[in-house]
Amino acid sequence: MSFLYLYSYNNIGKVPTVDNFDHITNQLDQKRMLLNSDHDWSKPIGEGPGDIGFKTSYITTGGIQSPPYAFFRNDVLDISLDQVKYWKKGKYSMPHGSSIIISPGQGFEEWDSTSYNMKLVNETNTFLDKHVNNTGDPFFAYVPIGNAHTPHSPPDKFLDGTNVTGSYGTRHMDILYEMDKVVGALIQALTERQLLEDTIIIFTSDNGGQRGKNTKSDKFGHLSSGQLRGFKGTVYEGGIRVPMTFRWDNGSIPKGEKRSQMIGLNDMYKTICGLIGVDVPVDQALDSINFANYVMDKNMTSGLREWQHSWKYENRDEIEEEAIRYNDMKLIQDYKRKKVELYNLTADISEKNNIVKENIELAQLMQQKLTGPPLIVSCSDSPLKFRIKINKIHTKIKCTDVATNPDFYCSRSAIAATCPSSCNKCNKCKDSPLWFKPKGTKLKSRCKKARRQPEQMCANKAVALTCRETCGTCV
Repeated sequence: MSFLYLYSYNNIGKVPTVDNFDHITNQLDQKRMLLNSDHDWSKPIGEGPGDIGFKTSYITTGGIQSPPYAFFRNDVLDISLDQVKYWKKGKYSMPHGSSIIISPGQGFEEWDSTSYNMKLVNETNTFLDKHVNNTGDPFFAYVPIGNAHTPHSPPDKFLDGTNVTGSYGTRHMDILYEMDKVVGALIQALTERQLLEDTIIIFTSDNGGQRGKNTKSDKFGHLSSGQLRGFKGTVYEGGIRVPMTFRWDNGSIPKGEKRSQMIGLNDMYKTICGLIGVDVPVDQALDSINFANYVMDKNMTSGLREWQHSWKYENRDEIEEEAIRYNDMKLIQDYKRKKVELYNLTADISEKNNIVKENIELAQLMQQKLTGPPLIVSCSDSPLKFRIKINKIHTKIKCTDVATNPDFYCSRSAIAATCPSSCNKCNKCKDSPLWFKPKGTKLKSRCKKARRQPEQMCANKAVALTCRETCGTCV
């Protein structure tokens, strides 16, 4: 079977280094990695497409967004080092249009961001020509194009001579027009080689559209996310709900039908295997669900997802917000804004009406599925012992002690924040400023630590009831 991998984002692969390279003391300089004497570009990149099964690949490690601005063919740098230059941030007049560099760094001296997607079309054509010469050999081509990533640098003309730049109101809209041309060119390539009818074509996206004010396309009536709230980089529907289209002319996929059940991109692995009759080893694709039967028959809903989890990381190591779908219901835990939201997507696809207060039990169930023990409560005291100073003497008490004499204790704001129910302060959502020691631990802690590690700390119900603002347990 022939495999083609085109384009890459998010820095795939490990940089090949010289034999005596010290990986502990040396740090990677992404902007100047090509001419670094510690790197050996005669070697293939590690953990690249070739290491995961692709026989043919033509990729960049950061798309058109970041250096190095050069292609790698079959995991090996596709240029010589004497063709490398340092690109500064800016616009450059190139043969196919105005190339844009948004992040400075080394790259091919003839790098042209405007020709990027056309290169992928040409590479795919070459791959298909080689495939045609191997009769009976099936193929798999993964072709994620650069549209509509920044920088938005459409070509002046497409491969067929069609004008692209200036066709619509913004460069963003022009690049979307180029995407239509790219998809059309790939379909045409299959048609010309008499491959179209026997090829499964899947068109989708890995995330929602960009924010309107970042593209300025909203001023021309183009809303990438339509009526959906949010955009790329959020866990609202505008950031995670994407289109997906299947086409298989000679297969069992019906034409013109729609599907509405919930799936995830991680389900593609088993689904593609299911469509073509390939068995998946039991120890692989553990987070993937085969929805091939549902693609072919809308009534075949057995075994589909009931739950789907999404999350947003801050600085790639701390979860800022996460969401979980359960059928038509969606719960969002926002650690940064210290907020819990619940939406019925059937009745409220734009996520405008937060119904968490009216559905506490359901929210608790979904939150337990999301992070562990249920966190949401209407108003409860901290169950932990805490240390306070009374008449110059330090003592440990619990909120049950506070409830016996609220007039004495609740005048202290720290105790009122710790025991909101006993102190009748449920209308105020605050963390306890006091020290506490969660059960099963030897170390004292404060809510400041929960703010740094919300997913880990707030999974402890006692901590969640003590750090109500941070853990989003105020309703």
